[in-house]
This record gives sequence, structure tokens and C-alpha cells, in this order.
Amino acid sequence: MLAERRVDKVLVKEDIGHKGPGFILRNAGTEVITTQVRSLKEILDQKEVKNGGKT
Repeated sequence: MLAERRVDKVLVKEDIGHKGPGFILRNAGTEVITTQVRSLKEILDQKEVKNGGKT
């Protein structure tokens, strides 16, 4: 569903890079970012999200 909607980034709590959903999202060009933050505000404040995963 996310791949069909052409989502640019997905934030997840655990690494899904080597699992089915991770493969599907990566093949669709979606960036998957692993994070442990608990709120949307924390996510939006994170430098790695604003810079496309680059610190």
C-alpha cells in the first residue's frame, strides 16, 4: 500500500531492511529510516530525517 502511494520516507522502530516489506519499499524507491523516538515532534526535530538519513 505504501509503495503504491509513492511514499518518500517511512520511519520504523526496528530494522526491516532484510524483510519482505523492506525489500518492497526499497525497490519502490522509498527511504526506510530506523528510529527509536516516541513522538512526531521528536521525529520532525531529528536532523537525520530532515537531511534524508544523513547526519
